Amino acid sequence: MLGKFFLLLLLVASFPAQACECRKSRTSWTYALMQEKLGQTPHVFLGRVFAVTDTTFQVQVLEELKGQLPRPLLQGRYDQYSSCGILVREGVWIFYSRLDAAGNLLELSACTFSGNLTEPYLLLPPPDPRVIPDSLAREQLYQAQLAEQRALFVQQWLTEYAILVAYRRQHPPAAAPTPASTWVPYLALGVALLALLIVLFNQKGQLTDKG
Repeated sequence: MLGKFFLLLLLVASFPAQACECRKSRTSWTYALMQEKLGQTPHVFLGRVFAVTDTTFQVQVLEELKGQLPRPLLQGRYDQYSSCGILVREGVWIFYSRLDAAGNLLELSACTFSGNLTEPYLLLPPPDPRVIPDSLAREQLYQAQLAEQRALFVQQWLTEYAILVAYRRQHPPAAAPTPASTWVPYLALGVALLALLIVLFNQKGQLTDKG
Protein backbone atom coordinates (compact mmCIF):
# COMPACT_ATOMS: atom_id res chain seq x y z
CA MET A 1 0.00 0.00 0.00
CA LEU A 2 2.83 2.37 0.94
CA GLY A 3 4.57 1.54 -2.34
CA LYS A 4 1.46 2.46 -4.34
CA PHE A 5 1.22 5.74 -2.47
CA PHE A 6 4.80 6.71 -3.32
CA LEU A 7 4.25 5.65 -6.95
CA LEU A 8 1.17 7.90 -7.15
CA LEU A 9 3.11 10.74 -5.53
CA LEU A 10 5.89 10.30 -8.07
CA LEU A 11 3.44 10.43 -10.98
CA VAL A 12 1.81 13.60 -9.65
CA ALA A 13 5.18 15.24 -9.07
CA SER A 14 6.34 14.43 -12.60
CA PHE A 15 3.16 15.75 -14.30
CA PRO A 16 4.19 19.47 -14.46
CA ALA A 17 7.35 18.46 -16.33
CA GLN A 18 5.16 17.21 -19.18
CA ALA A 19 3.23 20.47 -19.44
CA CYS A 20 4.11 23.06 -22.06
CA GLU A 21 6.53 25.64 -20.69
CA CYS A 22 5.71 28.20 -23.38
CA ARG A 23 3.61 30.64 -21.38
CA LYS A 24 3.86 33.35 -24.02
CA SER A 25 1.74 32.42 -27.02
CA ARG A 26 -0.64 34.19 -29.40
CA THR A 27 -3.53 33.57 -26.99
CA SER A 28 -1.87 36.07 -24.62
CA TRP A 29 -1.06 38.64 -27.33
CA THR A 30 0.31 42.00 -26.20
CA TYR A 31 2.31 44.70 -27.98
CA ALA A 32 5.35 43.99 -25.78
CA LEU A 33 5.16 40.23 -26.41
CA MET A 34 4.85 40.72 -30.16
CA GLN A 35 7.92 42.99 -30.15
CA GLU A 36 9.81 40.41 -28.10
CA LYS A 37 9.00 37.61 -30.54
CA LEU A 38 9.88 39.81 -33.50
CA GLY A 39 13.30 40.48 -32.01
CA GLN A 40 13.95 36.80 -31.26
CA THR A 41 12.86 35.31 -34.59
CA PRO A 42 14.96 35.49 -37.80
CA HIS A 43 12.06 34.92 -40.20
CA VAL A 44 8.58 36.42 -40.07
CA PHE A 45 6.28 35.99 -43.06
CA LEU A 46 2.74 35.44 -44.28
CA GLY A 47 2.09 32.09 -45.92
CA ARG A 48 -0.68 29.94 -47.31
CA VAL A 49 -0.71 26.52 -45.65
CA PHE A 50 -1.88 23.60 -47.77
CA ALA A 51 -1.32 19.84 -48.25
CA VAL A 52 -1.68 19.23 -44.52
CA THR A 53 -1.15 15.68 -43.21
CA ASP A 54 -1.07 14.36 -39.64
CA THR A 55 2.52 15.56 -39.19
CA THR A 56 3.54 17.72 -42.18
CA PHE A 57 2.35 20.63 -44.31
CA GLN A 58 3.51 22.91 -47.10
CA VAL A 59 3.62 26.72 -47.14
CA GLN A 60 3.45 29.07 -50.09
CA VAL A 61 5.22 32.25 -49.05
CA LEU A 62 2.97 35.25 -49.61
CA GLU A 63 4.87 38.10 -48.00
CA GLU A 64 8.23 38.30 -46.24
CA LEU A 65 8.16 40.70 -43.30
CA LYS A 66 11.53 39.89 -41.70
CA GLY A 67 14.49 38.01 -43.13
CA GLN A 68 14.91 36.40 -46.53
CA LEU A 69 13.63 32.91 -47.25
CA PRO A 70 15.49 30.58 -49.63
CA ARG A 71 12.47 29.78 -51.82
CA PRO A 72 8.75 30.58 -52.15
CA LEU A 73 7.61 27.06 -51.17
CA LEU A 74 8.57 25.60 -47.79
CA GLN A 75 8.02 22.31 -45.99
CA GLY A 76 6.91 22.22 -42.36
CA ARG A 77 6.16 19.67 -39.68
CA TYR A 78 4.23 19.60 -36.42
CA ASP A 79 3.17 17.29 -33.62
CA GLN A 80 -0.25 18.20 -32.27
CA TYR A 81 0.05 15.64 -29.47
CA SER A 82 3.25 17.01 -27.93
CA SER A 83 3.08 19.16 -24.80
CA CYS A 84 3.38 22.38 -26.86
CA GLY A 85 1.81 21.05 -30.04
CA ILE A 86 -0.77 22.95 -32.09
CA LEU A 87 -3.24 21.79 -34.71
CA VAL A 88 -2.35 22.87 -38.24
CA ARG A 89 -5.15 23.57 -40.72
CA GLU A 90 -5.16 25.04 -44.20
CA GLY A 91 -5.42 28.81 -44.51
CA VAL A 92 -3.39 31.99 -44.30
CA TRP A 93 -0.88 31.94 -41.43
CA ILE A 94 1.58 34.35 -39.87
CA PHE A 95 4.87 32.57 -39.22
CA TYR A 96 7.56 33.45 -36.70
CA SER A 97 10.06 30.78 -37.68
CA ARG A 98 13.56 29.41 -37.86
CA LEU A 99 14.87 27.17 -40.63
CA ASP A 100 16.77 23.90 -40.46
CA ALA A 101 19.89 23.07 -42.50
CA ALA A 102 17.76 22.11 -45.51
CA GLY A 103 15.96 25.46 -45.49
CA ASN A 104 12.66 24.11 -44.15
CA LEU A 105 10.67 25.22 -41.12
CA LEU A 106 11.52 23.87 -37.71
CA GLU A 107 8.72 22.01 -35.94
CA LEU A 108 5.72 24.28 -35.46
CA SER A 109 4.51 24.67 -31.89
CA ALA A 110 2.89 27.14 -29.52
CA CYS A 111 6.37 28.44 -28.69
CA THR A 112 6.91 29.97 -32.15
CA PHE A 113 4.18 32.66 -31.97
CA SER A 114 2.93 31.48 -35.37
CA GLY A 115 -0.80 31.33 -35.89
CA ASN A 116 -3.68 30.69 -38.27
CA LEU A 117 -5.28 33.95 -39.42
CA THR A 118 -8.10 32.28 -41.35
CA GLU A 119 -9.25 30.18 -38.38
CA PRO A 120 -7.67 31.81 -35.32
CA TYR A 121 -7.65 30.07 -31.97
CA LEU A 122 -9.79 32.20 -29.66
CA LEU A 123 -9.46 31.78 -25.91
CA LEU A 124 -12.80 32.40 -24.23
CA PRO A 125 -13.03 33.32 -20.53
CA PRO A 126 -14.37 30.51 -18.32
CA PRO A 127 -17.99 30.81 -17.13
CA ASP A 128 -18.77 31.93 -13.61
CA PRO A 129 -19.05 28.70 -11.56
CA ARG A 130 -21.54 30.39 -9.25
CA VAL A 131 -24.02 30.89 -12.10
CA ILE A 132 -25.78 27.96 -13.78
CA PRO A 133 -27.71 29.44 -16.73
CA ASP A 134 -30.16 27.51 -18.84
CA SER A 135 -29.11 26.22 -22.26
CA LEU A 136 -30.37 29.31 -24.15
CA ALA A 137 -28.62 31.78 -21.83
CA ARG A 138 -25.45 29.70 -21.97
CA GLU A 139 -25.49 29.69 -25.77
CA GLN A 140 -26.10 33.45 -25.91
CA LEU A 141 -23.20 34.04 -23.51
CA TYR A 142 -20.92 31.83 -25.61
CA GLN A 143 -21.84 33.60 -28.85
CA ALA A 144 -21.36 37.04 -27.25
CA GLN A 145 -17.92 36.08 -25.94
CA LEU A 146 -16.98 34.60 -29.31
CA ALA A 147 -17.98 37.78 -31.14
CA GLU A 148 -16.00 39.88 -28.65
CA GLN A 149 -12.88 37.75 -29.07
CA ARG A 150 -13.15 37.85 -32.87
CA ALA A 151 -13.30 41.64 -32.81
CA LEU A 152 -10.31 41.74 -30.45
CA PHE A 153 -8.38 39.38 -32.72
CA VAL A 154 -8.96 41.58 -35.79
CA GLN A 155 -7.83 44.66 -33.86
CA GLN A 156 -4.68 42.92 -32.60
CA TRP A 157 -3.79 41.51 -36.00
CA LEU A 158 -4.17 44.88 -37.77
CA THR A 159 -1.86 46.38 -35.14
CA GLU A 160 0.63 43.54 -35.53
CA TYR A 161 0.63 43.76 -39.32
CA ALA A 162 1.22 47.52 -39.23
CA ILE A 163 4.20 46.99 -36.91
CA LEU A 164 5.64 44.27 -39.14
CA VAL A 165 5.31 46.40 -42.29
CA ALA A 166 7.00 49.31 -40.49
CA TYR A 167 9.81 46.99 -39.38
CA ARG A 168 10.35 45.80 -42.94
CA ARG A 169 10.58 49.37 -44.19
CA GLN A 170 13.15 50.19 -41.53
CA HIS A 171 15.14 47.02 -42.26
CA PRO A 172 14.95 46.50 -46.06
CA PRO A 173 16.43 43.26 -47.43
CA ALA A 174 19.79 43.42 -49.17
CA ALA A 175 18.33 41.95 -52.35
CA ALA A 176 15.08 42.55 -54.19
CA PRO A 177 12.02 40.85 -52.67
CA THR A 178 10.97 37.47 -54.01
CA PRO A 179 8.25 37.31 -56.69
CA ALA A 180 5.87 36.07 -53.98
CA SER A 181 5.87 39.55 -52.42
CA THR A 182 3.35 41.13 -54.81
CA TRP A 183 -0.38 41.85 -54.67
CA VAL A 184 -1.08 38.20 -53.71
CA PRO A 185 -0.44 38.59 -49.94
CA TYR A 186 -2.64 41.65 -49.72
CA LEU A 187 -5.46 39.80 -51.45
CA ALA A 188 -5.03 36.78 -49.16
CA LEU A 189 -4.88 38.98 -46.09
CA GLY A 190 -7.97 40.89 -47.20
CA VAL A 191 -9.91 37.67 -47.77
CA ALA A 192 -8.98 36.37 -44.32
CA LEU A 193 -9.99 39.58 -42.59
CA LEU A 194 -13.17 39.88 -44.64
CA ALA A 195 -14.18 36.35 -43.61
CA LEU A 196 -13.64 37.22 -39.96
CA LEU A 197 -15.63 40.43 -40.25
CA ILE A 198 -18.52 38.69 -42.01
CA VAL A 199 -18.72 36.08 -39.26
CA LEU A 200 -18.49 38.80 -36.62
CA PHE A 201 -21.30 40.91 -38.08
CA ASN A 202 -23.47 37.86 -38.68
CA GLN A 203 -22.96 36.89 -35.07
CA LYS A 204 -23.97 40.33 -33.88
CA GLY A 205 -27.08 40.16 -36.03
CA GLN A 206 -28.05 36.81 -34.52
CA LEU A 207 -27.60 38.17 -31.01
CA THR A 208 -29.74 41.20 -31.85
CA ASP A 209 -32.51 38.99 -33.23
CA LYS A 210 -32.48 36.83 -30.11
CA GLY A 211 -32.60 39.93 -27.95
